[in-house]
Amino acid sequence: MHMSQCARLFWLSLLFYSTEAFNDLIDLSLQPWGFWSSNKTINGTGNVPGDIYSDLFASGHIDNPLFGENHLNLRWVAEEDWTYRTTVYLGKETQQPGYFLDLASVDTIATVYWNGEKVLHTRNQFVPYHVNVTDLIIESGENELMIKFKSPVRYSKRRAEEYASVFGHKLPPDCNPDIYHGECHQNFIRKAQYSYAWDWGPSFPTVGIAGDIYLNVYRGQLFHDFTFKTRFNNGKWHLQMEFDVFHYGSRTVDFEVRIPELGVRETDYYRVSSSKSMQGRSKLRLKFSIPIEKEPKRWWPNGMGEQKLYDIHVAMGYQKKQKKIGFKTVELVQDYIDPKKPEYGRNFYFKINDVPIFLKGTNWIPVSMFRNTTENKARTEFLLDSVAEVGMNVIRLWGGGYYESNEFYDYTAQKGILVWQDLMFACALYPTTEEFIKLTDAEVYTQIDRIADHTSLLVVAGNNENEAAIRGHWWKTSNYTENQQVKDYVLLYKRFAKIAKELMPNVPFVMSSPSNGIETEQEGGVAKNPYDNRYGDIHYYNEFVNLWRDETYLTPRCASEYGVQSYPLRETMLNWINESDWEYTSKTMFHRQHHPGGIATNLLMIFQHLPIPSECKSIKREDVHQCKYVTSNSYMSRLAYFSQIHQAIALKVQTLHYRRFRNITTEDGLGNTMCAMYWQLNDVWAAPTWSTIDFDQNWKLAHYEARRFFASSAIYAYADEADFNLKVFLLNDHMTPLQNVTVNIQQLSWGNGLDPILTEEFHVDSVPAGTSQVLNTEMKFSKMTELSEYLYVSTLYNSTGDKIHEDVLVPDFLFEVDFNTFGDVRIGDVKRIDELTYEVNVTTDKVSPFTWISCKKPFIGWFTDNGFHMIQTLRTVRLVTKVEVDLQKSDFEVCNLKNCYV
Repeated sequence: MHMSQCARLFWLSLLFYSTEAFNDLIDLSLQPWGFWSSNKTINGTGNVPGDIYSDLFASGHIDNPLFGENHLNLRWVAEEDWTYRTTVYLGKETQQPGYFLDLASVDTIATVYWNGEKVLHTRNQFVPYHVNVTDLIIESGENELMIKFKSPVRYSKRRAEEYASVFGHKLPPDCNPDIYHGECHQNFIRKAQYSYAWDWGPSFPTVGIAGDIYLNVYRGQLFHDFTFKTRFNNGKWHLQMEFDVFHYGSRTVDFEVRIPELGVRETDYYRVSSSKSMQGRSKLRLKFSIPIEKEPKRWWPNGMGEQKLYDIHVAMGYQKKQKKIGFKTVELVQDYIDPKKPEYGRNFYFKINDVPIFLKGTNWIPVSMFRNTTENKARTEFLLDSVAEVGMNVIRLWGGGYYESNEFYDYTAQKGILVWQDLMFACALYPTTEEFIKLTDAEVYTQIDRIADHTSLLVVAGNNENEAAIRGHWWKTSNYTENQQVKDYVLLYKRFAKIAKELMPNVPFVMSSPSNGIETEQEGGVAKNPYDNRYGDIHYYNEFVNLWRDETYLTPRCASEYGVQSYPLRETMLNWINESDWEYTSKTMFHRQHHPGGIATNLLMIFQHLPIPSECKSIKREDVHQCKYVTSNSYMSRLAYFSQIHQAIALKVQTLHYRRFRNITTEDGLGNTMCAMYWQLNDVWAAPTWSTIDFDQNWKLAHYEARRFFASSAIYAYADEADFNLKVFLLNDHMTPLQNVTVNIQQLSWGNGLDPILTEEFHVDSVPAGTSQVLNTEMKFSKMTELSEYLYVSTLYNSTGDKIHEDVLVPDFLFEVDFNTFGDVRIGDVKRIDELTYEVNVTTDKVSPFTWISCKKPFIGWFTDNGFHMIQTLRTVRLVTKVEVDLQKSDFEVCNLKNCYV
């Protein structure tokens, strides 16, 4: 229960209980908190949950940390020690209850004092704490809670130096690359690793109370939480429930579990202690089965069926809790591609409810550098809505951030989004000291036990890229051999594997991502080649090849990371930098580019396909960086738009390459690809990154393209350089066949307007469920450069003539096309459908590639389509917003490749 402090004081002063248990929960985030620096020269009012940067900004001590160069100017904050303090007023309680402090997350190295007495020392952001402060409570008076935080940067540096002194070698990586402008030794502190900087984000090593904080007042028992595990066996669903109970004094506990919609009611009781003075924590268990006649409906991922969830109620005395429960089975299949030829390798795909699923999704990083819970909740829901909206069914929760909230996992279950969960270890090797192992064992046990409840959980991976780092020799470290690195690595992650298999026996666990799955385990925990296309999952990045060609890409079993950078558009960037800094190589923009080599490679990749501005016509294409106009303020907006085009096509081609190999293998056994998860969905600031949704929550061109390349029924055409033939694939991810479909392929010449110069049409009786099927065409060309003369439009129609999907193959070398042949696009009628929806008509007189609709007023939402190619005179789209925005026709603008940001 929650109540005001005045009401609480009155209530506590009048409370009278005999021997009955009771509980009150005092939310300490509602208390006024003060903070100050170690030398007390800076102070202000803090927020809980929160962090020091947000509090300094809110108190007026610093400018917005994410604006301009502030990520560099504020590095002093992480060098300071900080103290947070509040007071709690309590009334007189005559029955001697217990008082316990609950802290969900403390970031990170801190000492907690109650009325001046040290009660806790914290060293891990990822574990909760439950602290008995009963003997220190001042009843009928003021109590002081103080938390003193040590600088995480100085702490991790000291621990790294101690480690090197003891073991005679440094633990890599010693520091982040200089271009990150970050801090060192994040592998020596158990806090979100990205807070020390990453190649897509700044460095803000936060301190603060990062989660909920409560004072629990109770006698008898406190029903803290419950978890459950589902298992389907012998035609029945079985539940194993575990109840987390804190008890203060002797108590016999009666439990009731109900799933009303299934008519389930189970009861039991336990005695949690035998001594009246005894206090502690108990894990109480209850197992039962759901009768066959009450079998629940299955939960299905997005695009495969209903996301059915049931309310599960648990009561312990007068204390009640409720969660959502879904029923699904998950299996990771790793059998041999060909049992007679084991050298061909193994499959790597998942079955949900016994049905193979092609994983279509993206990678998730934290939604912010800071823990502003109100803003982050809305941001999280918008991003997950955006994932489901374009047909994705999975996200990979990357291992360098933090374990997400229960609300996050609940929301993914509602939206049908499976979660590939990394443990929070990324791109580093970690200590294997007794102290560190104890810290991380507690973390992994706590988090897996919590997360395993959630219906959306697909698989848990031990880390991000740490196995690959060892075998790839990412770091040169004296006195630390590869064999010793392997030994230390295996020691740590085999422990985690054991914990995972104990807590979630029905959910798969893999040692790392990427890894070779079961092959990695058979090789002892570290494979010789963790990037082997014949096993497991891969991460693929290559900026020195043509990313618009299908033949560029590998053919793995599962691609769990791949991507390419783009820049946010002007409308976003100018909210976070000065207009004078909107230049490709301005100091501010340079400092926001954290990708090593990204300044050069982005220009090379973009102008491999798109035209160099006329101001640079005397410069060779490969030397375009030498042209000052390309890097000037005058051209930056156009360049950002070009970068988003490049990203959109690169992601499209790579994703559809993987999808077309869904059930197809090459002569040497490669293929049977069942996973395409691009890097990355979201941003933590406005900068050049791999995201498809920018920091201001605007969809980039690539996210609109994702709706097309992730469509469950799709057509995909590419130019096969081997035989100069247009190859067309029909893709069906549905659980039922596509029957009696028609394929129409048009060849358009840029100078011939909207009328095709050649058309082919095919009738296809059936595209089986869960398959990719090749369709041979007669459209040939003599050489690849000839493709620049044409646009190929492939359309898939159902048996009644309705369009199912459309694919447009644009030329690889767009710079060879005369942009004057493109149409003039205009906004036609605009109609308001309801308070959140507008209908917008767009017209053109000729082919209009990469048509982009924008809005002068900011909005949170998306168009039903954007960044599309107009091959007809009229196109109607809708703007769907999350919050009402009053718009007129004059608020909408449209452009295309000819004139966007010219």
